[in-house]
Amino acid sequence: MRRILLGFPIFLVALFAGYILVPEFRATFIDNVPPQTTESLTYPNSNSTFTPLLEPLEEIDDDIEAADKLTIRLMETGSNFHADQIKAKNGEKWLGLFNNDGIYSLQNTTLRVKRVADELLHGPGSDKKGKLTGKSVSVETKVEPAFLLKNARRLREGFVATLFEGEKEDWNNESVKPTFLDKNFHQTYKLAGKIYELKVIKAKNKRGEPVLALRLEGNGVKQILHTFWTRSEGENGEENWLGSVGTLYWVGDLDRDNRPDFYLSLYAHETIYTAFLLLSSEAGKGKLVKKVAVFETSGCG
Repeated sequence: MRRILLGFPIFLVALFAGYILVPEFRATFIDNVPPQTTESLTYPNSNSTFTPLLEPLEEIDDDIEAADKLTIRLMETGSNFHADQIKAKNGEKWLGLFNNDGIYSLQNTTLRVKRVADELLHGPGSDKKGKLTGKSVSVETKVEPAFLLKNARRLREGFVATLFEGEKEDWNNESVKPTFLDKNFHQTYKLAGKIYELKVIKAKNKRGEPVLALRLEGNGVKQILHTFWTRSEGENGEENWLGSVGTLYWVGDLDRDNRPDFYLSLYAHETIYTAFLLLSSEAGKGKLVKKVAVFETSGCG
């Protein structure tokens, strides 16, 4: 009988302790559950999938409007531009990013701008066929630059640390493999002991439409650089997140501030090619980079 009487208080103490401690343990466990990713999750031994809610993002649609306000001029070389898209003149001095056997450097160079037949605008059957309504742009050296800059006062000639180099699109050459910024794109860069991540994420705009977003992260900061709708193509396009945000051409430290800069094309319209230079030294508060120059054309060769 004494064993029963002694055991009863012990039971009450244990019950009371369990009542107090168990909820606290459960709350801690729930708070530490890792956040869900934007990928669809498939449960074992089940045909069902669960797609977590996507964070709504503000669409980055200021690219074309901002172009008129940019003071740095950006241009590429090519053999067939529309004449009104090339404002540079023959003999002008521009600063180019050159790749000499894998070593990148900024070098001053002299432009060669010539009038040519605009085959893209006035092809076979046109009443202006053969007329010199286009322009070609080249430089005095045999090596063509990745891009050319004018009025980039903070940039100087010399060696440029390069973290990534990609290829330009060439639809006539299947061996060319551009680095498209599609749903599978993810790169990390290490510069001056710090890690930066460039990634395409799945998101939605304020209207709830699916978009792909290009996000740069590093040094405790996350920045959305561009958004673009997934290719429509009905439900198939939305479910499979078709298309891409753009194409990545080059990543390095152009302004020598130990932070990455980017040269890439970003899609805003199906028939317009729009390339941007993003510099870290021009970034505002709470940002990693800023668009400082744009080159836009509806056709080049």
